Amino acid sequence: MEKTMESKGKVLGNDVTFIATFKAKEREQGGFYSEGNGILMLKNGEKAVLHGSGISTAHKGQTMSMRGIRYLQTRGGSLSRLNNVALVFEIEAGADGTITDKFWEWK
Repeated sequence: MEKTMESKGKVLGNDVTFIATFKAKEREQGGFYSEGNGILMLKNGEKAVLHGSGISTAHKGQTMSMRGIRYLQTRGGSLSRLNNVALVFEIEAGADGTITDKFWEWK
């Protein structure tokens, strides 16, 4: 299965739009393993590429949770300190199509 998602929010105080496409493979024990790539775009024109993977589980009412890790690459600017850290993430997807996507630096 292949899916694209878009979310808006803040990263290091910057307004961002995040667009990612990922491929998911069903796991024998349930849920999915996913790998994907995305782009994080700031209002000031800065961009960063993200690569990541995670494991998702389905819940009642067509909701889903995913946990994993991302790596960010940018040439500079306000996100450059994230070039050398792992970003742990969690995604919650609601039955109505809403997505909550949070990530933190793993220090």
